Amino acid sequence: MQELVQPMQKSLEYEIVGESGPSHEKRFNAEVRVDGIVFGSGNATTKKDAEQEAAKDALSKYKESEFK
Repeated sequence: MQELVQPMQKSLEYEIVGESGPSHEKRFNAEVRVDGIVFGSGNATTKKDAEQEAAKDALSKYKESEFK
């Protein structure tokens, strides 16, 4: 995701937007934004994995829209 966005000089940020489940089975919801626009979301048992899922979601949608 970073390699795709960086040459375009766009800002890229990940944000944990929610948590669910009991403390021993916590799930995290993350979003990836390009210039403030949400391009993907992900859900996983760790923050890092949720961010990676969000990036995968955004990359899969890349062909459908333009970051430019």
